[in-house]
Amino acid sequence: MKIYCAKCNHVFSAEVPADGDSVPCPKCGAPVKFPENKLGPGTVIGDFVIERALSKGGMGEVFLAKQISLDRPVALKVLQDKFLDDKEYVDSLFREARAAGKISHPNIVQAYAVGEEDGIFYFAMEFIRGETLKQILKREKKLEFTMAARIIREIAGALDAAWREQKLVHQDIKPDNIMLDGNGFAKLADLGLARVASTDQDEEVGDEVMGTPQYISPEQLTGIPTDVRSDIYSLGATFYQFVTGRFPYVADTAEEIAKMHVAGNLTPPKEINPEIPDELNDIIMKMMARYPEDRYQTPQPLMKALDIFLRNYQSGKSKVPSLNLNFGQKTASRPVSTQTAPNNGKVTDGVSAPQMAAPKPFDFGQMKPLGFGNEKPAAPAAPAAPAASSAPVIPSLSSAPAPSLSFGLKEDKPAAPAVPAAPQMTENSATLSLGLNKPEEKPAEPKAEEAPQDDVQKPPFMQKDAAELAKIAKQAEKIRKREARRQRWEEKKIGKKLKIAGIAVGVLLILAIALSITLYWMAGAGKLPESLKPTGEKFRAFIDGKVDAAKEEMAENARKKEQEEAAEKERLAAAEAAKPRQAYLDGVEAAFSALRSNPDQPENFVKLAEELFDRYPAPRNDAERKAYDTLLPMYGRFDEVCRVQPARDAARAKHEAQIEARRQADAEARNASAEAEAEARRQREEAERAAREQEARLRQQAEENRRMVQERTARLKANLAGYYPAMVAGFNRQVFDNDPEALKRAIQVSREALIPSVSDSAEEKRLIAQMESFRRELPKEAEKLRRIIADFGKITTKNFFSIQPGNNILDIVKVAPGVVQYRLSNGTIHNLDLKDARIRQMLFSRLDRWLKISNSEFYFRMMSREYTPDLQKIAPKGFWQQCIVPFIEAAQK
Repeated sequence: MKIYCAKCNHVFSAEVPADGDSVPCPKCGAPVKFPENKLGPGTVIGDFVIERALSKGGMGEVFLAKQISLDRPVALKVLQDKFLDDKEYVDSLFREARAAGKISHPNIVQAYAVGEEDGIFYFAMEFIRGETLKQILKREKKLEFTMAARIIREIAGALDAAWREQKLVHQDIKPDNIMLDGNGFAKLADLGLARVASTDQDEEVGDEVMGTPQYISPEQLTGIPTDVRSDIYSLGATFYQFVTGRFPYVADTAEEIAKMHVAGNLTPPKEINPEIPDELNDIIMKMMARYPEDRYQTPQPLMKALDIFLRNYQSGKSKVPSLNLNFGQKTASRPVSTQTAPNNGKVTDGVSAPQMAAPKPFDFGQMKPLGFGNEKPAAPAAPAAPAASSAPVIPSLSSAPAPSLSFGLKEDKPAAPAVPAAPQMTENSATLSLGLNKPEEKPAEPKAEEAPQDDVQKPPFMQKDAAELAKIAKQAEKIRKREARRQRWEEKKIGKKLKIAGIAVGVLLILAIALSITLYWMAGAGKLPESLKPTGEKFRAFIDGKVDAAKEEMAENARKKEQEEAAEKERLAAAEAAKPRQAYLDGVEAAFSALRSNPDQPENFVKLAEELFDRYPAPRNDAERKAYDTLLPMYGRFDEVCRVQPARDAARAKHEAQIEARRQADAEARNASAEAEAEARRQREEAERAAREQEARLRQQAEENRRMVQERTARLKANLAGYYPAMVAGFNRQVFDNDPEALKRAIQVSREALIPSVSDSAEEKRLIAQMESFRRELPKEAEKLRRIIADFGKITTKNFFSIQPGNNILDIVKVAPGVVQYRLSNGTIHNLDLKDARIRQMLFSRLDRWLKISNSEFYFRMMSREYTPDLQKIAPKGFWQQCIVPFIEAAQK
């Protein structure tokens, strides 16, 4: 078993410790707790170390684990032991992992790895810190509408990605398989039943129904090939439960629920929960339509419908954001007159109409006449009729409205009223008042019965001469021009600001478009950072939804246009068909004329009728139909006489000739087939006879070869067996008498053994290799045994070791051939009972550690010359396991 050292991050293999529950790390030496079982905390499977169990399902168990290479938490799904030999469950685990691995989407649980190690099948996936919707519904009973719509919208995005990228159908959408992470983000899990729509359908065997009864689609129950619309149905059933708190169909058994799904008599969710908005009710009913063609055909239209609902359903209000761009405004050095119609601050298309308070205009009425500073002006009188004098006219100083740039700004007060034009100055005026802030008044028309009076008292300044008046007019003209220049300068400055603002807005729009395109492209290419991936995926899905909706709208408009064009064509065709064709009627009349002119030769009539039928396949109105009904019976009768009957006789004769020819050909083919079959049977029987004879010869030859090999092996074995006793005796002389010469002589003599020239059987090769091993290894083993016997002799009363088979501690003080002595605590010496298996095992295990050798029991028995057949059970690997049997047989002779 592989375990993990958390101190040095080292993975190593370890066995169950003999004592305690920890093993030392071979790298850092720190104690590592050994797992309680093969799936306990600390067990390493692949690149993952198990930390704790999370849940257990029908086919697998899920653990929280850590990926060692990337140091990140994962959910590790492990197949239960009882399913390890079931290929269907193993394939389901791998299918789930590979299906999830083919798709990269923020709303699908990501797959990390799948594999098998030490008989354990595992699947590592993204670890979600959250809970399933089944757990949430168990606690909350039902969800708030916007939350439910958002979750369904995110899962629809996951289904859309699976369908668009891999044509993958989940087949088991339900609250158990939808999780919410800590941020409220929905994740689709468990693709164990998922399949590719284009390929898996033909591979399904049997009548097995996959899915959960409360959410399964009718086509899954009826065996109709499924696609993403089946997942939309199951998602709709899940949506139904979200907003109503109950299943779409409720019954006592799964069979009854399945029948209700197939029948399709769904109770609208609004009848269960009257608070459900109508838009949401319509979406769910369309998702759960009985027939797939009545549902959303792909997740894209469903996502669009949910987006519209979420945008419009905000607790009964529609919140429309406004754009506020404040570019600032400098205060002019002099006031600027504006002329803007007030709109009382009303908002049009989300943008407030800009307003500026009009500055007070320059009032020429405040000027005092030159030379009359101490005089009071006369009271104003009613204006007289305009005179035809040459007095100068003061033009209006009202300016054009000053444009401004404001987005989403509220106006504080209505604009000032427009500045009227200045009145004309005449001799008969009561005052020289050029106040531009007063409305313009039309001069009163003089009454016919009232003649102007010459003795009316004029104001003092009107009594001056024309030169004084000209000066006043000149000063007024200068002021007007100065005001005009100032206004043009202000307008030019505002125009520059508008141009700069327009350029800035254009640049911002270009940057926004460029950033949008970059975000869309990077989201599609998977190059966004992890933190921006959810936003990028949602933005891309939003754009794709808009594009698909536009395409669908264009396609729908094109279909409508085609339908209108087709309808127009049909209308024109119907109108054209209502008109009888004169050529058709003339053709019918020509055919009858030919028949009347020559009734004994109707061939011309038949020819003309056929030409008419070819040119006009069918009549189009009542007149043509009446002529057709008259022509057709006559044509059928004469066609039968002139053409059909002769053709029928010729065809019958040709058919009979073909039947006869086919009959003769069949007879010849049957004869040829019978002859070929007889020849093939003869050849087959001949080949089988030859094969049997060849097999008999080979069997006889093989039997002969086997007999010869057995005889040759027996002779070789008997020949070599004569040399083993001498070598075993020489082995004993070298071990116990320290006389190696006897063994050398025996080995030299054995080299004179006659080895057959042909020894190609496995048994012969084994016997020869055994003899070679005896010659080569027996002296080494004799010397090794002598050293071990000497080590046994070093065990004395002063150099001893102890064992404790019971309550007493036994000091082993002597190990000699056939005897082992121990000393008690009182100093008495006794022989150890080696027949007790437990004592014998304890003794030789302790002796192995004391002398730092292995298999001391074998060498003790060799020292005691206990050459019994059971000695081969404890023979060390290598020479003794290969040669212990001939050694024992030779020692017993």
